[in-house]
Parts: sequence; C-alpha cells; structure tokens
Amino acid sequence: MKKRYKTLRLCSTIFKVIGGIVAILTLLMILGICIWSTVGGRDFSRLGELGPDPVRMRVLGHMAGRVIFALMGFLYGGTIATLLFALGEGINLLLGIEENSQTMVELLRGQAGSSQASQEIEDTSSSA
Repeated sequence: MKKRYKTLRLCSTIFKVIGGIVAILTLLMILGICIWSTVGGRDFSRLGELGPDPVRMRVLGHMAGRVIFALMGFLYGGTIATLLFALGEGINLLLGIEENSQTMVELLRGQAGSSQASQEIEDTSSSA
C-alpha cells in the first residue's frame, strides 16, 4: 500500500525533533542555573536589591530561590517539549487511523467482490 500524506509525516517528525531539542535545551538550562547559582552566588544575591519590595525579592538570593528558579524552568521547558512531542505523535496517530480505515475499506471491497462471485457461481450451478 502506498504511503499517503508525506507532508503530514514530515510535520510529525519535525515536531518530535523540535520537542527533543527543547528537552535537551531545558536540561542544559537547568544545568546552567545550577552552575551559575553555585559559582556566581553573589550575582543572585543582588537580585534582592532590584525589586520594589527588597524583603520578597531577597528570596531569589537564597538557595531556595535558586531551586525554585530551576524547578520553574524545568516545568516550563518540560511542558513545552512534551506538548511538541505529543503533537507529533498525535499526527502519527491520525495517520495510522486513516491507514487502517483505508485497509478496512479495501478488505471489505475484496470480500464483497468474492461473495458476489461465489453467488454467481451458485446461480449458474443451480440453473444447470
């Protein structure tokens, strides 16, 4: 059976590849945040001076703020990567359903044709 919808198959592959790239970039971002927070801790502590409410913004300078910052990046990047990969798989699912439907149509047509042929054979043998 000839494969149809080559463009949709290409789009599915592109979405899955982009999802993988986003996942890798997310992991690199989290690794960068962890390195930056341990090596450049003083830079993070200055973030507390930038906000309108220094008491609340000072949380970013502490280790808990760094962990929260990394966790939020992980959740955001992981969600985007998962959605892109799921979109590619969803396209593949719809293409699989379409292929299965076409196969069933061909099988039913073949079955209907063979039953008509057997009916004609029975008709000719009973009339003889």
